[in-house]
Amino acid sequence: MLINRRPVCRLQKLNPEPRPFVTRPLQHRGSNLSMARGNRRPLDEGGSLAISTTVRKAVNCMKELADLGGLASASEIAARVGISRPGATRLLETLVLTGLLSFDEASKQYGFGLRVYEWGALANPTRRLMPIIRREAVKHWPGWGGRIAAAAGLAVIVGSLARTNFHDYFVTFRDQYDMSATNPSEIGTVVRAFVAGGVSPDSVWLKGFPYWLDARAVALESFDSFDWQNAVLDPEELTRAGDDARPKLFIVHIWDQPAIAKLRELYPNGILANHTSPTPGKDFLTYFVPGAEDFDENTLPTPPGASLSPGRS
Repeated sequence: MLINRRPVCRLQKLNPEPRPFVTRPLQHRGSNLSMARGNRRPLDEGGSLAISTTVRKAVNCMKELADLGGLASASEIAARVGISRPGATRLLETLVLTGLLSFDEASKQYGFGLRVYEWGALANPTRRLMPIIRREAVKHWPGWGGRIAAAAGLAVIVGSLARTNFHDYFVTFRDQYDMSATNPSEIGTVVRAFVAGGVSPDSVWLKGFPYWLDARAVALESFDSFDWQNAVLDPEELTRAGDDARPKLFIVHIWDQPAIAKLRELYPNGILANHTSPTPGKDFLTYFVPGAEDFDENTLPTPPGASLSPGRS
């Protein structure tokens, strides 16, 4: 006997509270988001692997610079580190901007900056060195002998640090400043001498040159005022000095050949002089045009007693 059983439909009560939709983060195999190219170590959002590689290269550059004696070119450092010269130059320039390295324009070489010496002095301060020195001294020389040895060692270290800091601040920093700064004070000394010899401040001119002097600094060093504004940039503007009979003085850069040629053309009787600076690479030129005006002796004051007759005393 066949019994027809109808399927029973059971209604399930729906949950009125919706379940949270849970998602899983996408992972792309072989993508730069999850794996470094050619490396199995994952990268985070900030790209820590690339940053750590750059930092490691920068540290290696400083290490090789120390092995080369603290002064080397970008090519030498790049060859020692094993990177390209443009890459080494970018790293070294960044270290120069942070003060860790310095760059000498004359020799095109890099050296350690003052910040490295400052951090080196903070690495082992005296309060940390003293317990270490005393512990090691007492270990080898018990009693008063160890204390005397510790005091002597501390005195040597403090004296060495003081000598190093003195040399870095008053010698190394001074040399680095002189190489990077201009020398308006030396030019002002020369201008003052010419003005004392009869040249009018209105007849002193500065021929500008790229990345050279600031006319305001020259005015302050020469005349103690910012009112002097006789500075030109184009050689053709040298004609503004005029052709009057008064003596004239021109300050010219040693590499400004167009300005020298223009001055020779305008004032053939001028005298070109080279002024050597104590700092290498800071020499400058002056072009002096002697005056053609003559002084009238009749304008001199009458000597005392000259108006008296010869017979009277």
